[in-house]
Amino acid sequence: MKTLFILACLALIAFECFATPINPFVINGQEAEPHSAPYIVSMQLTNRTGITKKSRHRCGGSILNENWVITAAHCVVNVPPNHWLELFAGRHDLRLTESEENGQSRRLEKIIVHEKYIQRDDEPYDIALLKVVKPFELNNDTIKAIRLPPAGETQTGNSTLFGWGSISTNLTSVIPPILQTSNLPLIPYEICEAVMNGLGLSPMHPSFICTGPLLGNGGACSGDSGGPLVQYKDDGEPELIGLAAWVPLLPCGSPNSPSAFTKVSYFIDWINENMKDD
Repeated sequence: MKTLFILACLALIAFECFATPINPFVINGQEAEPHSAPYIVSMQLTNRTGITKKSRHRCGGSILNENWVITAAHCVVNVPPNHWLELFAGRHDLRLTESEENGQSRRLEKIIVHEKYIQRDDEPYDIALLKVVKPFELNNDTIKAIRLPPAGETQTGNSTLFGWGSISTNLTSVIPPILQTSNLPLIPYEICEAVMNGLGLSPMHPSFICTGPLLGNGGACSGDSGGPLVQYKDDGEPELIGLAAWVPLLPCGSPNSPSAFTKVSYFIDWINENMKDD
């Protein structure tokens, strides 16, 4: 019966097989309310030429506490020579200066990449922890930690994505300066696995979760990587359930191209173990 359900969903690309999203999509989607995701950081690639310091957005991340940020492993590998990664918290419009938004920037003391991660786009264990040199000054307004889900939990229903990822519907990346958001349906693992296998990709790993819509025009894109996929709980507070990892087809938001996210609940023990030296 499960197989027939999966095949029926794939054959019809049946949007109704999954939870219906409230908003359309991040690509050409909507701007987030200022500081509606106070746990998000913009990870920026920074270098200095003479007295001029230049930074550009590379990935997203989420604040776990004043010392630690979580992101995707592929965001922190292959940093070019003479560059470094810097985290910017309390940001909304990246065109503004840090002082104009009362933001905080931090350099990194330590980067912990999962020991099983292999540098390839669709590989599992795509998770990293970042310890900042100076603790963030958390508040209840613009810079705040996000809570984690219970270990091993499987989420269903709708989720919310935040990021500064590309809003382009073609192959030319267009990075928005203002934080974007969208509600996206979570796709059951078996259906996502069947779609990915149908595209000839490596077998799905249980450390991933997927979002639709499978009709296209939705999901994560370049620049969203490492950023938060959250789910709001009964008390109205968000829980971090995913880290934007990869999409199987370009342009982003193509039909039958779910977005894959690192499943945070799969790594709770790993996260807690590696933050012990906090």
